[in-house]
Amino acid sequence: MQVQDLLDRTDLSSRELVLREEMTQVVIREYFPELYLTYLAGWLKAETNVSSQDLMAGVGIDLDTVRSLLSAGVGQQLLLQDAERCRSQRVNSSPTIFVQDNRYPENLSVGSLIQTLCEAVPEKFADFCDGAPECLWDTDCRQWPFERCQQREGTTATCVQNQPVPVVLTIVDSPDCRTCYSDTLISSAQSLFPALEIAWLDIREPQVQQLAIQEGLERLPAYLISSSVQNSSEEFEIIQPLLKSCSRGYLVDPEQSDSPLLWKRPRQLNTLELWFNPGEALSDLAEVWWAKWISAATDTSLTRIHYLVEDETAFSSLQYLLAPKDALSTELILKPVMSPWQESVYVRRALWTLAPRQIADLVAGTIANDKIPGGIAPGEWYRKVYGETPQAIASDIEVKKQRTFIGKKGGALIHNQLWFEGWSPATILRVLREMEAATKPD
Repeated sequence: MQVQDLLDRTDLSSRELVLREEMTQVVIREYFPELYLTYLAGWLKAETNVSSQDLMAGVGIDLDTVRSLLSAGVGQQLLLQDAERCRSQRVNSSPTIFVQDNRYPENLSVGSLIQTLCEAVPEKFADFCDGAPECLWDTDCRQWPFERCQQREGTTATCVQNQPVPVVLTIVDSPDCRTCYSDTLISSAQSLFPALEIAWLDIREPQVQQLAIQEGLERLPAYLISSSVQNSSEEFEIIQPLLKSCSRGYLVDPEQSDSPLLWKRPRQLNTLELWFNPGEALSDLAEVWWAKWISAATDTSLTRIHYLVEDETAFSSLQYLLAPKDALSTELILKPVMSPWQESVYVRRALWTLAPRQIADLVAGTIANDKIPGGIAPGEWYRKVYGETPQAIASDIEVKKQRTFIGKKGGALIHNQLWFEGWSPATILRVLREMEAATKPD
């Protein structure tokens, strides 16, 4: 596309609008440097219906000059030069800051950047640097978290030594969950509490089970934090919404952490229950993928398929139509019939037993509900769809009522103990990993 097209057209795509604005900004940066930041601040604050021309006119930039430069391709050339500088200096994130041609190496913060500038060119910023604070935030301190920013009476803020509060993180875990990782939570806790002490407890130990019952731990891994955490007031304020009180101090809310192991349930090795919610996008994708690829390549003798339905009462109810009692009768009676949605779910469930690879076609809508799979006798098909499957889904509804941990998204129950909620790609990988690990010795 020609630059002139970008300048004149009013029907540009969002990508083309961004390109036009970028070219405008680099031209202003090079030819009106004293007005560049003023224009940029106005552009960042402007409403979506305010044009660049209005902004330039408002800050005193000559529109004709900018338009002439853009028409001559200057904006495009400047962008290409910027791109080449980024490539040669390996700049791949924004913002990236250079001080005296040296890349600013630290985490971006106002305080640490002020320190770097004052150390690099003190004579240039002498008046400012003499009264500049050493820090504005705790993270400006180079030894944070062992230092923190403190405002002392009569002086500017400085970094002072911080005495870390001793905090104990107790992790109740089990080797029965091979894909339960506490690394992220531990890393976050260590960044907040430098004097963190970590204690690991194995749920297989009787005394640990007693502790879990006492603290009401239903799911593992569970994370208990000592009450001393309150003494670190700022950090405690950050994590308090994630905590519940307990006799040992605080418990990280299981709803806020990855805690899939239902340790009280008896372990039944190599059993797998897949709970799908027909019509839910991620669940449908997972069901199709599992039916098409996994069921054909693995031993599914211990796999059980279950369906969730959003409105259990409505789904279980039948509709009735007035129809002849039989083909030769003139007597009319009310006959129960299925709704199209009920029938589609029953057909889909029946396919798991008779022809699982056709589930993908059914979900995609390329085959109809009433199409009998090849090689299946009509009698067997109708018995499965209209006889056995409604009873199976009614059983699913009752089982779900007993298992309060099963949510609307569905998921996978492995070895009768590990519940992975929802059907993200990570769920499928964890299911496969847990099933694989169960076949290998510890």
